[in-house]
Amino acid sequence: MATKLADLARQPCDRCGGPGEPLAKRAGPGQVRVTGWRCWRCRHWPAGAYYVYVVELENGGLYVGQSALYPAERFSQHLTGYKAAAVVKRYGQRLRPDLFAERNPIPSREAAERMERHLAEELAAAGHRVYGGH
Repeated sequence: MATKLADLARQPCDRCGGPGEPLAKRAGPGQVRVTGWRCWRCRHWPAGAYYVYVVELENGGLYVGQSALYPAERFSQHLTGYKAAAVVKRYGQRLRPDLFAERNPIPSREAAERMERHLAEELAAAGHRVYGGH
């Protein structure tokens, strides 16, 4: 019996960590394969852009970063130790798309670095313990 896309358990977006919808690719006549999960906003992010992201830490703090990778891909790198910030590798819990998704995508690295600093300052001013954001 075939599974309908609507019956699949919801997964987080592959790019930002927010609520995702299945991406389907035709696998053959009458068959599709789920190739990933994207929220509506991330389906429309352009390639070649930069992104800021916020990671919630186990100690209640927040880590702010920026990358040319989609936030979920960069978070995965942190967790696996590849070019990882030590605090995220050790204490990273989840992405917080509610704090960064509206700010993405960003057209250049310089603008992403400015946004990273601005977002870190904003979160610190709101009373959060902030790591990164340099």
